[in-house]
Amino acid sequence: MRQKDGFAITRIQQIPYLLPFGQNIAENRRGIRLNESGVFLWNALAENTDRDTLLQKYIERYGSGIRHSDLEQDMDVFLQQLSAYGVLEEDNKTFPVLASLSIGGLPVTIRSEESLLLHENLSAFSIDYEDTPKLTIICRHATSTDSIPWGGKMLIRTDELIVCENEYEYVLLFPQMKQIFFTKIKKGGTEALICYHPTSPSLLTEPLFHVMRFLYLYFAQKNGCYIMHSASILYQDRAWLFYGSSGTGKSTPTNMWQRLFHVPVINGDLNLITLKNGTAFVCGIPWCGTSGLFDTKDYPLGGIVHLKQSGEIKVTPLPSGEKALFTAQRLISPAWNQELFKKNIDFSEQISNLVPVLRLACRADEESAHAMKQHIDTLLQKGS
Repeated sequence: MRQKDGFAITRIQQIPYLLPFGQNIAENRRGIRLNESGVFLWNALAENTDRDTLLQKYIERYGSGIRHSDLEQDMDVFLQQLSAYGVLEEDNKTFPVLASLSIGGLPVTIRSEESLLLHENLSAFSIDYEDTPKLTIICRHATSTDSIPWGGKMLIRTDELIVCENEYEYVLLFPQMKQIFFTKIKKGGTEALICYHPTSPSLLTEPLFHVMRFLYLYFAQKNGCYIMHSASILYQDRAWLFYGSSGTGKSTPTNMWQRLFHVPVINGDLNLITLKNGTAFVCGIPWCGTSGLFDTKDYPLGGIVHLKQSGEIKVTPLPSGEKALFTAQRLISPAWNQELFKKNIDFSEQISNLVPVLRLACRADEESAHAMKQHIDTLLQKGS
């Protein structure tokens, strides 16, 4: 651990303060009043050092006549305060690169203090060189100085996910995943930390893959990429997305298209959508639910199909007032606060104005698939 750049000790009427300067002032970072032992510890953190080395220096300086256990507790409280105020950082970037990836055209670097077993789906997105990452994910053990960085306010609380927000970051907790201590991502979307409890590396593979999805969702949204809960097929060199309300089933029609018309499934559960020069594209991602079906390539988005169970078969465009609404409701990109929610809405409006958004009233049969294909063929002929 080490000092974070952009802070300096300043004495005002002989009282020492640790105060921000430069960019830290622009980011409204707070100052901290110190005592003399705090000044000593801060100066000792000028060079990257581990906790045990820091404790040894602290005991050498103040250990005469004071129990070492009391000094250790005092030091840990101080380090936790520095961490909470964002003025202490682990030198995590010295961790070896575990993987360099390009997902949806966005470079991601995963660094870890140990050789973890990453999910096999990620290997399909590996790049041979360490590109300048837009997102760096640090994976490390929880230590005795770590505490959950609560602070701020709670945005979401469910049995599976807790999201908190403070001035500088979002903190994500996964109550049902005992291997994960806490996860956080900076609001700029450039750096994230997964702090996990030491365990067998093989037991971390699935939890890390799951947690990384949430980090990537936020990172992608910061870069204009949004993920929709939908299944997709590739037809006539375009991606077609299918989704329905809970229980309707999106895999049935895509699997039927695959069987009847010999078209590939792009992703069986999630699809990343972005805009490139005014054209909507679907980009491959490794997360695909339980389907096991995903692709690594990018395809122009042909259209979005909302499935509705019905005794009759009918394909109709969604009314203009419903297109963006139905699209936004299927996005799983973060809507943790009003700002992020509005991003989802704005993007949904953009997409729904660029591609057809259709409703397919159907049964789970071949006739419905043929009706949908015929409608898409008509749309493509009109557009040619």
